[in-house]
Amino acid sequence: MRKGRFCRNCGDHLPTLARADAVYCSSACRTFAHRNPFPKQLTQLRQWVRFNEKKVPLTIDGRYARVNDPSTWSDYQSAKDSSAGIGVGFVFNNNGIIGIDLDHAIENGVVKDWARTFINSLNPTYTEISISGNGIHLLGLGSVEAGRRFDFPGGAIEVYSTARYFTMTGNRFEKTPRKLADLSGVLDVINPLVDSMNREVSEWRENVFAALRR
Repeated sequence: MRKGRFCRNCGDHLPTLARADAVYCSSACRTFAHRNPFPKQLTQLRQWVRFNEKKVPLTIDGRYARVNDPSTWSDYQSAKDSSAGIGVGFVFNNNGIIGIDLDHAIENGVVKDWARTFINSLNPTYTEISISGNGIHLLGLGSVEAGRRFDFPGGAIEVYSTARYFTMTGNRFEKTPRKLADLSGVLDVINPLVDSMNREVSEWRENVFAALRR
């Protein structure tokens, strides 16, 4: 994990003499970030859709879109300008970009310990709070052979690189950059974290049962 302070737009290190409250490395980055909340690595791709209140993907003219049919996707600007549905979504197409969904990562406005541990274990990458306000989405560079879901008490982690889409909010999580980082080793982070979570719960249950038997 990289250490230091990073620009929320480009992800580069902030200048050594930058103000304590600075989040952008330059005025250009500040202006660009306010115009467009998403990484250029995403907005330059023709993998955007709209979505409705039920999170069903839509084309820019309001028809149903399909995550396995690129003809129903559009460029970012067209999706942004469309009035169909309630927001924009990004489709994963097995072209080197992965999405990680942290379910039930936020409770009563507080980030759960497991979610923060997970995020801090990865390279700083574009991260946003989901539309529900309870989940967190991370997008980065990498691939997985097939979509994976890891369940554990109190949450779940899903990883996808194709045939899925994320509803996108632009509600950036804390000071994460507006840039995609290398997340190719994400499974090496997830597996021990999930094992640890399940082990803690098993030990807690054993202690409870032991106390009840006394």
